[in-house]
Amino acid sequence: MKQHNLDPDAQMRLLEEIYGEKAIVSAVERNRENREIEIQNALRRLSEQQREMILYQYGFADGLPHTAEEAAQHFDLSREDAERITSLALRTLRSPACSGGLRVLLSQL
Repeated sequence: MKQHNLDPDAQMRLLEEIYGEKAIVSAVERNRENREIEIQNALRRLSEQQREMILYQYGFADGLPHTAEEAAQHFDLSREDAERITSLALRTLRSPACSGGLRVLLSQL
């Protein structure tokens, strides 16, 4: 998997989407290096298509979040396909197998 520079704001958007707890997520901000490693590990569990969709939609590529419509246009997909890919990717990222390292990181704070 290609290593991406993980924009801190994009990291926070993704963690908020996965965990839904701003208070917990803001605590993770204090531990940036471990957070980045754990996000990279979680992203490795996704298919290439899912990973690229998440990286684009949450702004890892350019620092700006993008809507499903923008992602569909960017990847030459229908809006429904873009939403389906994102939904499956987020479901995978929320799974214990994928988010275990992030949960451990959160429990240490």
